Amino acid sequence: MNGGLIDLEELRQRLIRRRLKGSEPVVEDDIKRAISQLAPLKGGYRIIDFGGRKIVQSVAREMNADTSMVLSLAQQTCKFTIEDVRIGLGWDEHRIRSCVDDMLRSGIIWVDHQGSVMAEYWVPAFFSQISGASLSNKIIF
Repeated sequence: MNGGLIDLEELRQRLIRRRLKGSEPVVEDDIKRAISQLAPLKGGYRIIDFGGRKIVQSVAREMNADTSMVLSLAQQTCKFTIEDVRIGLGWDEHRIRSCVDDMLRSGIIWVDHQGSVMAEYWVPAFFSQISGASLSNKIIF
């Protein structure tokens, strides 16, 4: 549901909720060590830094430069439109559509056609920043 991307802090909070009462708290360094221990298995786990925001990637997929640039553009609002990318990155329609289609196929973004005149593309990995709560736990399908 998140394209294999999750905010490191959201992952930490989810792990804390799953632990038994009285267990040691999970800290960011615990997650970093666990991910580094998985590296020899070539499962694709790694931590990506988007301008100070740490995202855990859990799929064996190389993130290309265009995807990274669009995610960086969307990190403040958790969403973007085609027009946002055109203005923010100066790309042509074909490049934008190609990147967006790839991100949709991989599940990194979700499309919302109902809110505005143009489609909005949401990044589930960034939802935890909204109102300091985990919005991804509140979405109803």
